[in-house]
Amino acid sequence: MELGLRHLQVVVAVADAGGISRAAAALGIAQPGLTAQLKRIEQDLGIALFHRGADGAVPTDIGSQFVCGARDVLVRFEQLLATTRSLASGTGTEPTVRIGATGGHLLAEVTAVVGDLLPAGNQFVQVREDADEIVASLRGRRLDLGLITEYAELPAPRLGGLSGHDLGAEPLPVALPAHHHLAGRGAVELRELAGEAWVFPAEEPDDLRSSVRLACERAGFSPLFRHFGVDTETAATLVRAGQAVGVLPRRTEGATRVSLSGAPLWRRTRLVWLGRSSIGEAVAECVGNADGR
Repeated sequence: MELGLRHLQVVVAVADAGGISRAAAALGIAQPGLTAQLKRIEQDLGIALFHRGADGAVPTDIGSQFVCGARDVLVRFEQLLATTRSLASGTGTEPTVRIGATGGHLLAEVTAVVGDLLPAGNQFVQVREDADEIVASLRGRRLDLGLITEYAELPAPRLGGLSGHDLGAEPLPVALPAHHHLAGRGAVELRELAGEAWVFPAEEPDDLRSSVRLACERAGFSPLFRHFGVDTETAATLVRAGQAVGVLPRRTEGATRVSLSGAPLWRRTRLVWLGRSSIGEAVAECVGNADGR
């Protein structure tokens, strides 16, 4: 079998959904058909891309690398199509800004600022999990702007040769079941969560789980990671049911988010660009002014 773009889309869909049945629903195809496609892809590559279990499908180490590369190929293909169509329609002279991001709540604000600065321009946004990959793409001039997220206990990407603007750090609370014995406290010590099972939505980056693991080890215990590859709603359901605690991306009914004393868990967002980029400096100034209001 000759692998093509549609096979990359299948693998990325399974990784994003965290399971074959959810990916099949998202793609609008039958689950048996998607299972057969994924099996043929793995046979052609000669290696398993996912660990399959009752909780869904989680990429193997090689699978994670394949998914990352597949995303890049698909994004570049979409960029090629968009650029070609723009040239064909006679609009190819419009300014273009390529943004790479590790996600985060500030991405929408940054893209809105770019849109205001270049109302007749084009934006291409690539969401990637690895901040180092974004930094490398900026140095290689494959991106114009980067929005990266740093986590507690993890080394920050080396920004040598890049300019940056710190958009601030925020402490990360932990979601507990509403009936949990610590839920009524204003703040808890991280070590008080020793023995709890943890859940992480598949949409959250691996760096967050690594940050939690290292912070817990610094607090004197090893966290129990029991639930993998679930979507945000399933993660929230597990927390509500008292089967897990976790760092959830939004408030959830039936769960209580508590602060951690000393803020051992946090994430920092940084805007970065290469050298003296006028668009990078302009975006940083606009976002910085908005933060200062």
